[in-house]
Amino acid sequence: MKPPRLTYLLVSFLLLSFSDGWAQQTDKVVEIKEVLDLFGPDPLTWPVQHGDRWCWAASAEIIMSSHGHTSWKQCIQADDAHPGKKWPRTCCDYPYAPACNRTGWPHFEYYGFDYNRTAEPLTWGELTNQIDQGLPVAVAVQYMDPGNPGISRGGHMGVVAGYTVLPDGELKILIVDPDGFHGGMWALYDDVFGNSSNTVRHWRTYYDIRPFP
Repeated sequence: MKPPRLTYLLVSFLLLSFSDGWAQQTDKVVEIKEVLDLFGPDPLTWPVQHGDRWCWAASAEIIMSSHGHTSWKQCIQADDAHPGKKWPRTCCDYPYAPACNRTGWPHFEYYGFDYNRTAEPLTWGELTNQIDQGLPVAVAVQYMDPGNPGISRGGHMGVVAGYTVLPDGELKILIVDPDGFHGGMWALYDDVFGNSSNTVRHWRTYYDIRPFP
């Protein structure tokens, strides 16, 4: 973890007090406290991603930890997602080893969680229903080539942990970005779920994530 990124993340979360003007004018701001509480006063405990390709594992760690299941660290998820490697013995020893620092998708079922997954964007109503229930959502986007929108240049995953509606009717969502650089940021719903951008496209969403009964 890089200190400058952690400092920026802390500043980003401090800004979520909504002291800025537009937030004071909203009728309703909904956040999942259990997610934001994971980013307390000690940056060394924050569940930011420990490998530069581990946004999927960090997003899953954030969500499972918000339910009180804090054992499933990113390196354990990487071990489970990429078995059969000869070295290192565990990704917890060398997160940046080529066999470990790899892209992937969350496997909540490995760790005692139910979930649903979709390649279709959640509607505003579906998304806000999740947040109202205290259920954070993992969303992945693809970065598209501006010169050729049919070509993907990779992607990224983060956690949706809040929403609001601005006085002008704009729909905003609170995204916790596990890379530690963007931190907690408010984004337009349409930019993430509405495919309104030529350079960013919705890829996959994990929702209804909750421990097995």
